Amino acid sequence: MKLPPAIDAAMWELAETGDQAALDAFVSRYPEYQAEMAQRVRMVHGLKNLKPSAKAQGRFVPVSDPLPMPTQNRWALPVAATLVLGSLVFATVSFTRWLDSQHKPEIPIVQENPPLKVKPQPIDQREPDDPRVKKELTAGGNGQAQQPEAPKTPWDVPVTLVSDRANLAATLRELALQAGVTLDIAPGMPEVDIQVDYRNQPAMLVLKDMGKNFGFSVLIQTQNTALVVPAVDPRAPAPESISGKSAVAQNVPAEDGKTP
Repeated sequence: MKLPPAIDAAMWELAETGDQAALDAFVSRYPEYQAEMAQRVRMVHGLKNLKPSAKAQGRFVPVSDPLPMPTQNRWALPVAATLVLGSLVFATVSFTRWLDSQHKPEIPIVQENPPLKVKPQPIDQREPDDPRVKKELTAGGNGQAQQPEAPKTPWDVPVTLVSDRANLAATLRELALQAGVTLDIAPGMPEVDIQVDYRNQPAMLVLKDMGKNFGFSVLIQTQNTALVVPAVDPRAPAPESISGKSAVAQNVPAEDGKTP
C-alpha cells in the first residue's frame, strides 16, 4: 500500500515511540490505516527484542585520573539531535499540508468556448411574381399580418352560443361568462328552453337579438353591468343585423307535462 509521505513518517514515529494514546488517536482518525499501523508496531517491537542483551560489566576498578571523553561524541550527539528534530518538523509540516489539501474543494476549470461566427445571408429584394402575394404584402405592410382590433368595451367581445336545447337563464349566464360582464336577471323572466346558434358575434348584438325573440330587454347599467328585464322595451333601438354565419334563436316546445 502506497501511503502519503506525511502519513508514512507519522506512522513510523508512532511505532517507534509506542505511545498508546497517540496510537488510538491516529487509528480513530484514519481507520483505514489500522492494519498497517499494527503491523509496523509489531515490526518495531520485534526489532527491539532482537537486540543482543548487554554484556555483564566487569569488576569496577577505580582509577585516580578521570577518563577523557572521546572527541568524536562531542559533535555527534548535537548533530543527531538536530537531524531528528528536523525530520519531525518536516513530517509535521507535510502532514498538515496534506490534511489541508484534503479539505479544499476542487474548483472546476471552465473552458471558454469561442464565439460562433454567423455569416449574414443576403436578403432577396426582388418583388414576387405572384400578384396575390404582392396584394398581401401591400395590405399587410411588408408581409406583416394585420392584427384584429381589440374590443372597445366588454359588450363588443365576440361570443359563441350553440345549443339545440338550453334554458334561457343558463344561456344568459354563459354569455356573461364569455364576455366577462355581469347580467342581473329581474324576476318574471320566462322559463323556457331555447335553441340558439350564434358564432363569434358581439355580446350586445346577441343580447338584443335574443331579447327580440324571447321577450326581454337589456338595460346597460355600467361598462360591464346590465339589467335584463322581461318584456320588450318599445323605446329600445332595433337590433343590428348579425353578419357572418346565420344566428338562429327560437322557442323550443316544452316537454310534456311542463308549462313553458
